[in-house]
Amino acid sequence: MWKFSKHFFPNFPVKLVEWQEGKAHIFVPDPQEYGHPNHMPVFFNPRARVSRDVSTLVLSVLDVHEVLDAMAATGVRGIRYALEAGKQVVFNDIDERAVVLIRKNLQKNKIDAEVLQGDANVLLHSRSFECVDIDPFGSPAPFLHAAARSIRHGGVLLVTATDTAPLFGASPNAAKRKYLAITRRVPWEKEMGVRILLANVFHALGIYEKGMIPLISFVHEHHVRVIVKVLRRPSLVTRNAKNIGIVDGVGPIWLGPLHNADVLSSALSRWSPDTYSRDAKRIIALASEELPVVGYYDLHHIARSLKLRSVPPVEKVIHSLKERGFMATRTVFSPTAIKTNAELQELEDLLKSLL
Repeated sequence: MWKFSKHFFPNFPVKLVEWQEGKAHIFVPDPQEYGHPNHMPVFFNPRARVSRDVSTLVLSVLDVHEVLDAMAATGVRGIRYALEAGKQVVFNDIDERAVVLIRKNLQKNKIDAEVLQGDANVLLHSRSFECVDIDPFGSPAPFLHAAARSIRHGGVLLVTATDTAPLFGASPNAAKRKYLAITRRVPWEKEMGVRILLANVFHALGIYEKGMIPLISFVHEHHVRVIVKVLRRPSLVTRNAKNIGIVDGVGPIWLGPLHNADVLSSALSRWSPDTYSRDAKRIIALASEELPVVGYYDLHHIARSLKLRSVPPVEKVIHSLKERGFMATRTVFSPTAIKTNAELQELEDLLKSLL
């Protein structure tokens, strides 16, 4: 929620306005002055609020106490972790203006926290943390190995990727360079992006004999977000490795579960309309019930390929699949798609029969 009252601070040449998000009240660069988040002197994207909602809710039910907000910018994410999830947060950013703004925002929210200025990779290679949040502009690939080295046994790693073109198959060469992945355009492109990112997280952690348990994985707006629990357990690394493979000529990707239903059910119980967005509730609810199979079927895509005159409602398709003995659920990745253990031909026949 914007409050367009102007704020000016001595020796800080950035025009600021107030932003309220969850329980946090912070100063951010004035969007009327700077326009797109990429042009702001300190990066702030209000549309990432849903991702911050989901992350805060998930962290609030996990037994971790200290979180590194490695690329904190305005500090909004870490401030919400402190206020709403009860975590002790270390804030870091390489930009001096961001560090000054973080301190102002901490003071505004009456939070006492450590604030650092430096390269995230240098910090992560020099200190260990219980929980690490990597939220860069673009690819997180340059930071994954440092984060994997830093994170402690029993900790949590949160990772964002905003370079969706390589992850979703639109830039195959970039996917090879950044993620060592072979990609192509597939109807389940958003899930492909998540699974490519998780494969890279697995590989970075595995080098340090650490395994992962995905807690939630989703796509919102133009970013991919994954949250995993980290355990220094070679046997888990071995089990994780069995979940790396190739599907439809795409890979290597993570083939294992994307979500943890128990954690998400607990997180969902903490949702309230006065603090969190309805989109966050929807994402967590869908993820908690999603069928753990690789890929999804977009009903509109199938209908176009079959030249059907209309598309049956998603819930009707799910109900009909279950009547035929299949498993089926909605998916967090698309409102017009489903996950099912039925084969494509069986689903196509069903869609024809429902018209």
